[in-house]
Amino acid sequence: MDATFSPYRTGAVLPRVHLSRSSALLRWALLFVCAALPVLSVEIPPLQDLPNHLGTLEVIRHAERFPEFVVNGFLKTNAALYLWLYVATGVVSAAAAAKVFVLGVLALGAFTYPRVVDTLAGELPGRSAALFVWPFVHGFFVSMGMLDYALAVPLALEVLLAMYAFRARPGPVRGALVVGLSLFTWYAHVFAILVVGLLALIEFALVASERRSWRSLAPLALLVPAGLVSFIVCARQLAEHRQPTGNAVAETVFLPPWELAYNLWAECAWGFTWRSITSLIVAIPFFVGVWRWRQRVPFFSPLALIVLAAAFCFTPYVATNWYFVNSRFAPFLWVALLVRMPARLPAWVERTALACAALYYVGMFADYRILERERLEFVSARSEVAKGARLLPLVFDPKGRSENTRPLLHAWAYYMTERETTAPLLFAHSRQFAVTYREEPPEQLNHLLLERVPQRFGGRSQACALLSTAGATTDCESLYDQFWSGFWAKTEAQFDHILLWSPPPEALARIPATFKLRVERGPLRLYVREEAQAARVAPAVQATE
Repeated sequence: MDATFSPYRTGAVLPRVHLSRSSALLRWALLFVCAALPVLSVEIPPLQDLPNHLGTLEVIRHAERFPEFVVNGFLKTNAALYLWLYVATGVVSAAAAAKVFVLGVLALGAFTYPRVVDTLAGELPGRSAALFVWPFVHGFFVSMGMLDYALAVPLALEVLLAMYAFRARPGPVRGALVVGLSLFTWYAHVFAILVVGLLALIEFALVASERRSWRSLAPLALLVPAGLVSFIVCARQLAEHRQPTGNAVAETVFLPPWELAYNLWAECAWGFTWRSITSLIVAIPFFVGVWRWRQRVPFFSPLALIVLAAAFCFTPYVATNWYFVNSRFAPFLWVALLVRMPARLPAWVERTALACAALYYVGMFADYRILERERLEFVSARSEVAKGARLLPLVFDPKGRSENTRPLLHAWAYYMTERETTAPLLFAHSRQFAVTYREEPPEQLNHLLLERVPQRFGGRSQACALLSTAGATTDCESLYDQFWSGFWAKTEAQFDHILLWSPPPEALARIPATFKLRVERGPLRLYVREEAQAARVAPAVQATE
């Protein structure tokens, strides 16, 4: 072992353990292959937001069919996925392009997470890093389909590693690498580069304080280009007052402590179902990291650890039209804990961690296969939907067989991409998205056609519980009938197809009589307006004649 650069005047020099190139390659390959096999086993990964992103791609590629949308272009943050899909679909299918992007995210994560722990912690043996980083390679943001952010997190860690190398041996090439990686991280997602800026500011402020020299802040200049474009994005985001049409009413939401504790694991290291429950093994680095919080580590000092923990605990869960806001700090908080692991672990801990990793990926593979079968069941009515139909999706059970995500929430978009249907629930309520509405959507698209409608008002018991919580004293059944009557009065004329998933009998009983049941297959129901069905049959009759 040799000595690495220590930024602290009074701090201990951290020894670095060098893995051989073959050992590092083997470790990367093992992590990547284990995470990639489930993805390769299905046609389309069952990632929650991915269908909506593919629907957005359809709008970008065929804007003439969707005059209600404006395409915002690719020169913006949170656009890496869309740029890749747009370019790659000129050669391969959208499904194949999406899988390649997911595999790229997994490959980068498998490469970066162990390396950042090895480099910054120094005293941790290389193989020990891999014992606990595997839940974060295919973590929550991948399962959610938030692929730009899933890409941005390892990129942000690479920026920190590049700054670490630049500080040890400054030079124009290493400086250019920091600038380039930081801009690339911004392009993937602005939030990640903001966290990098926060950690770098804390780090170099500590160095300046230790050395009593403001010149130690000079490396922060490398982040100025990414900082300027990030400032512009955040200013625009905070100035927006558009009502979300694709998720829920815009509001600021803070979580209680017990939910924060749960989300620190579930919204970072958990997969889809109980089959990946073995990721709870990360409790070991959590408690060890908390116990050793005073340990000095570059970019993850005790002060940085406290700031990250405070940001996770006291940042809103929902702010403006951003969701999972505080959970985005979780990957960086976990890295700050991992780099505090001791040099040696008991043999039984290592064996347990390896067994948990094996069970995790076996469970992930099974989940992929199960969720893919459910997706195929959801889209099985595609051939019965008229091309160009005005489709209203009402998904009453968006989780399906998943427990930690909602893979069916946006699965209606597969009808849009194949049958060219309308897209009433596309991500389009912010200028930071790839597309936005040309004009403010009508009222019913603002607060009636939210995914919460079927979830909250699916069955009478659900509605009664919700109304009771809201303090309603009127007869629950009357209010339930009133809600659905008003809903259909405002939406019936706009759609000619209604797609329902797991609808309760009460909701089915209130579907307008102008719609007739065409498909009943398991939890799937497809209703078609009579005149739409006649219009679909007419061309077929003419072709026969």
